[in-house]
Amino acid sequence: MGLVASLVELGVKAASDRLLIRPIVQLTTASRRLAGGDLGARAASSTSIPQLNGLGKDFDDMAAALEDREA
Repeated sequence: MGLVASLVELGVKAASDRLLIRPIVQLTTASRRLAGGDLGARAASSTSIPQLNGLGKDFDDMAAALEDREA
């Protein structure tokens, strides 16, 4: 039973990392770069969670609008 629990735990961790943690880290990194003046910063979120995809797309659209405004 311990082996099964460990395998399930590993699977959940891998899935949450790929679907949730990585996109949030990408968005955080891009927002810090943008705040630091890098107008080319983009989040490029890729996950099956629609809300995170939408947030990443909205961030990228906002960054592009700022970049266009400054050009």
